Amino acid sequence: MKVATLPADKQVEKANLERENAQLKKELQQIQARYEFATTSFNDGIWDWDLETDEVYLSPRWKEILGYCDDELPNALTTWIDLLHPEDLNSSLDNVQRHIQDGSEMYESVFRLKHKNARWIWILARGKIFRDAGKKAIRILGSHTDITLLRKVEETLVERKCELDDIVFLCPDGIVTFNIEGKISSVNPAFLKMTGFKLDELKLLDKTQFDQKMSDICDTKHPYNGNLVEDESALIWLPIQFEQTTPDIQSQTSKFNFKNKKSQFRILRMTKHSHDFKNSPTIIYFRDVTLEIQMDQLKNEFLSVAAHELRMPISSIYGYSELLISRDFDDLTRRDILQAIHGLCTSVVELINHLLDLARIEAQCANAFEFEFLPLTQMIKETLDDFKVYGDFRKVEVHYFVDESALIYADKHELKRALINILSNAMKYSPNGQNVELEIRTRNNAQNTEQIGILIKDKGIGIAPENIPHIFNRFWRANNVSDIIGTGLGMSLVKEIADLHHAEIEVQSELGKGTTVAMWFPIKHLLENEKL
Repeated sequence: MKVATLPADKQVEKANLERENAQLKKELQQIQARYEFATTSFNDGIWDWDLETDEVYLSPRWKEILGYCDDELPNALTTWIDLLHPEDLNSSLDNVQRHIQDGSEMYESVFRLKHKNARWIWILARGKIFRDAGKKAIRILGSHTDITLLRKVEETLVERKCELDDIVFLCPDGIVTFNIEGKISSVNPAFLKMTGFKLDELKLLDKTQFDQKMSDICDTKHPYNGNLVEDESALIWLPIQFEQTTPDIQSQTSKFNFKNKKSQFRILRMTKHSHDFKNSPTIIYFRDVTLEIQMDQLKNEFLSVAAHELRMPISSIYGYSELLISRDFDDLTRRDILQAIHGLCTSVVELINHLLDLARIEAQCANAFEFEFLPLTQMIKETLDDFKVYGDFRKVEVHYFVDESALIYADKHELKRALINILSNAMKYSPNGQNVELEIRTRNNAQNTEQIGILIKDKGIGIAPENIPHIFNRFWRANNVSDIIGTGLGMSLVKEIADLHHAEIEVQSELGKGTTVAMWFPIKHLLENEKL
């Protein structure tokens, strides 16, 4: 048989075609190898969606992210749709359609897919949209990145930020933060309350402007110092404006209204702090230390004055007892010395009891007091039954200008203690032997609040007008009572008990003619109490 042969030119053409096919096959094999390497070597899953045929390719890694083997999930668009979280389904499909239709080249979306073990995996999907000459989308090639851990970190950070925001918002101390640009980034409500500023006044102020505003509201005798080094503290003195009635010292009589204690200044301790790492914000922390400083001052004053007040009677007791030990006296002299020692011991015991009472009331422990609704007239009668002055036969004349339905909310024991102190002073400083008057009456105060008052009047030596503001100071005694035994703490205790009951104290006095002390309480009526 004779075999036909191709012409030489056809043979050359065939050989070239075979070489080209071999080269193309080699290149396709290389491309396929690279593609397989890309889909298996990286942590992201690869997906390929042909929009014209609706064919979808899902790489093994795409399925592995969701806990499946390659042959467990079909390469189909429905695989993705079926695994979408119900809350993300509509938004994810709408997102794809929007990217296809708006002419964009890149696609990006975040959604949740269901893992084989039924947990949800957060996925970041990114893709390239291929379009034909008419800008029609024909194919999307993209990747899936598992961002579950990142999402959890973000959620933890958001939760942590919310917790910190709540802490700062509820913190009783003032906090002002400055960003890395040196401008105010946040101010908490406590700082606004301390200083009286409005939030709009402080937004985006730099440190210099903030320091100027703080300087403007500080007491001129205590200049503001904003130039603090790291973790250094400084005190800020902010004047507090409040109304106070002052006595007319030009007149011979005086009236002084003592309400709850008020401080002239609010004292803040300012501390600056910033983190060690670069570009960290600066935090300035303000703490109200008014009470702490007042307590320190009171403690120092107490230690000084109490030591002095205790030394005097104890020194006298020591001297008298030394005389009794070292010398012989007749019975009358010995008795006089013993009576002096007894009187001095009584004053020491009274002083210590007053100090203990003051400390207990200032502590204001919840279980230390027993408040109840009391009929005032009955409580007054019980107080007068308990009130006795040894060797004094004067009477307390009582005048009731209210009916027995008048009630006050009080601790009976503490209120009796206050009234007995006032009555004792009335007797003590009335050496002319005249009776003391006690009245109970009602009034409406300047705020039109109905009050009931206990007024105790004497016709004794009186108090000079300029001394009335000092009568509630601890250990303070007027010059005209130096020869009358006293601790200087009785009226301090009265003031503390009045503050405990949110009562007002009014003092009227005329030197040489007598004093009236009134305690005014919020009034309660019997019918009102029955409704509670």
